[in-house]
Amino acid sequence: MWNEPNLAREWGNQPPNPAQYVELLKVCYQSIKAADPDALVISAGMATTGTYSNEVMPDDLFIEQMYQAGAAPYFDLLGVHAPGYKAPRKRHLTKWSKNPSTADGGFLPSGT
Repeated sequence: MWNEPNLAREWGNQPPNPAQYVELLKVCYQSIKAADPDALVISAGMATTGTYSNEVMPDDLFIEQMYQAGAAPYFDLLGVHAPGYKAPRKRHLTKWSKNPSTADGGFLPSGT
């Protein structure tokens, strides 16, 4: 549901607003589930950034504030942009998934 709401450009150049995103997510979730109760609703993937300004909010802070605003009941899966800035280019996703704290760069398919 949407893409990179932690960027001002996605808000018509207004500062990112996790609580407003949750309100949108809630309406969408309820509408989607009314049309198809088995549909899976995925939250937006965030732009991976550690910067904080009126133009961008760090992805982890945006997600934390989404939860604080009551987002949990309004999505089935948390959307992410997997590569991020911390993963090494030759890191295997299957190895990282066993220990997420080691993520530090891009991923290659298992066995590559």
